Amino acid sequence: MALPPGVELTIFSPPAVGRLRTNFFSCFSTLVREFQAELLALGCPLATFQAVDSELAGLPGVYDPTSGGALWLCCIPTHSNGADVALVAHWPPELTLHLGCLGAHAVLGCVALRRMEGRDGAREVKRLIVTSRARRLGAGRALLGAAVDRAREAGATEALLDSLGRLRAAGALYKAEGWEPCAPYCHNPMEDALFFRLALRTADGAEVSPKEGARAARILV
Repeated sequence: MALPPGVELTIFSPPAVGRLRTNFFSCFSTLVREFQAELLALGCPLATFQAVDSELAGLPGVYDPTSGGALWLCCIPTHSNGADVALVAHWPPELTLHLGCLGAHAVLGCVALRRMEGRDGAREVKRLIVTSRARRLGAGRALLGAAVDRAREAGATEALLDSLGRLRAAGALYKAEGWEPCAPYCHNPMEDALFFRLALRTADGAEVSPKEGARAARILV
């Protein structure tokens, strides 16, 4: 997929209340289910060890704003007229947000943050998902960068995430963004489970600057 003319990528947080908030988390559930199906095809039973069903039934749950919240990457029309809305009208209804005069928003991906029990100052990046229809647009990099920025704003000293060796593109992204392999910090029974850490502050409290490559990539969003 290539971005058509007349649209741009924007990071959104869901509103605190209302129907649109429900629509955002409905898109979140759709993205998680799509990714769950991809992992099952790769032999990873995500639902059995991460309690996906109960997580989706209780959204936002651990991803509430006090923990860091959740974010969406959307492709939006730059002008609110019929022609621009039509550019994304073909997008699946379950991944489309209609924001009145702002037009139709195609949801490309999502990411969430949660606190880590027993690890003060840490935020875990979860559900970094880009729909298969929108890969190779830099969406994953944009979402990861936005999650890290949100963790910094929350005063976190470190960010953590887990992945799988079979998800090669994801592992390459984390390493390119300055994440380093670390010891296991949560339960992941998969034989190719990988764990990553990104320092956000030094021991004396000074903020660690993001890598220049990561900084430049986020300017696009």
